[in-house]
Amino acid sequence: MHAHVHVVPFTTQGIGMGFRRREQALRDLSQVLGCTRSVWEAVQTWKIQPKGPKPSGQGVYTAGEWVRAVEAYDRVQQRELQHLFHSFLAALITYFDCVRAGRARHTVGWHQEEQAHLFCTLREQRAIVDSHISQMRRLIQDVKVKGLPGGEAHRIDNYINMIGVGFERLCAIKEYRTPRAFRAFARVYILLVGAMYGPDYIMLARSDDGDESNIIFALVYSCLIQLVMAGLFNVMLGLEDAFARRGGRGQLDSIKVPELVEAARRQMLRIESEASQPWGTPAIKEEWHNSAMNRHAPLSEQATSAELDTRRDERLSE
Repeated sequence: MHAHVHVVPFTTQGIGMGFRRREQALRDLSQVLGCTRSVWEAVQTWKIQPKGPKPSGQGVYTAGEWVRAVEAYDRVQQRELQHLFHSFLAALITYFDCVRAGRARHTVGWHQEEQAHLFCTLREQRAIVDSHISQMRRLIQDVKVKGLPGGEAHRIDNYINMIGVGFERLCAIKEYRTPRAFRAFARVYILLVGAMYGPDYIMLARSDDGDESNIIFALVYSCLIQLVMAGLFNVMLGLEDAFARRGGRGQLDSIKVPELVEAARRQMLRIESEASQPWGTPAIKEEWHNSAMNRHAPLSEQATSAELDTRRDERLSE
């Protein structure tokens, strides 16, 4: 039964490889969402001494007058600010819900066009996220012009840099799979191992006196071994994609990007509603499913059919 001793470490090595990718993706996604919340909180709560006319058009700012950075903008610009961060979170969901390329069938000539379409969709959605990150950077420079000190602006720029670096690492995990040869060899080896080690099962079926009184045990044992190896292989494939799509393989153990982004969005809405309150105001418990602060539809609903499914299906049906 030496075959099974060799196969199990082989598949567990693949499971470990997929688990490490998933944990790295969780760390990077937490960095992206955490820094996004920090940038949003800085714009909502940090105070500056602006100069010039007030956005309402009623007079000018006096010397020594402190206002929150967001209050230096008029209502239209404040709505644009909200739209920037909300659309950034929606773009994250859309990108990570895209179908990945790099499957084994994509090496065959007639499937290479499908791979090209999938890569194009990924690149388009990735460019949208990058554009939002650039908009955040330009926003901070505009706040700097309105009176934000250079040191504080540099600190927020560092947050945006961490968003960009974390997103690039997530893109590498999303777009590059585990080694294709490793997965192909595991498939072939598990299929052939039952035939290659058939003599071992025959020896197990025979008793000490040479008859085949243990044949039922040998058959059951061989089937169980194949089931165990196939199960381990499916676990390996399930962990291989850290961002498994709805209904796809590995969905149970994949990173739930819409849920994590929705939690970050609600945190940002809470920051916005509490930004003007004194720091000693007691925190209020928020009902997750029935909240007055939930003024917008969940981002998990915004980024499904409209931005992703329709666009992707149109490209693949061309």
